Amino acid sequence: MDPHQPLTETPVTPVYQPAASRGGIFGTGIPSTIAFAVALLLFLMPFAEIKCGGTKFMDKKGIDFAMNKDWNIASKGMGDDIFKDGTKKPSNKEGQAPLFVIAAMALAVIGIGVSLIKSKGGAMLTALVGFAGIASLVGFMVMLKSWFDKEMAKDAADKVKDSTSGFGDVKLSLDYTIFLYVCVACFLVAAVFALLRMQNSKK
Repeated sequence: MDPHQPLTETPVTPVYQPAASRGGIFGTGIPSTIAFAVALLLFLMPFAEIKCGGTKFMDKKGIDFAMNKDWNIASKGMGDDIFKDGTKKPSNKEGQAPLFVIAAMALAVIGIGVSLIKSKGGAMLTALVGFAGIASLVGFMVMLKSWFDKEMAKDAADKVKDSTSGFGDVKLSLDYTIFLYVCVACFLVAAVFALLRMQNSKK
């Protein structure tokens, strides 16, 4: 072999490596999808409670609001005492509140779908759906409180005051559960992850 002969280099075949997704999993729609799915499941839990003297005796699930079902009486003895003598129980027509729950549930389902769209436009739409879900649940809380104050609390308080049940001047109160607040947080998380996805997406 001639020592002066130049060595022939063996060609190296380039190895293809797919480009890593910007931002890792946070650059995808998976986090938003999970957040919307959790929000949807939370509608199976109680969203509101009616209390008397700090003791809960009625509650209602998110899905029950949407389906216009009755309130669940957790303490039947207390409920019977408070609502005797003609005091009306909570009706199934809580103003416009159920409509906001239906809208929020629909938005959660829509959010699961749009969060799977692999584009910057899909991320933007996901964020909008998330914020719309928050607005729907806040609207639900406002409308339910308005219904409670006008249609039930005052009437029940008057009947309790005049009754011989021993409750005296105890008034009814409407409280929202932790499940409702977590549901709102899930919509917010979905929207925030969508905004982060927009920042990480290619322009």
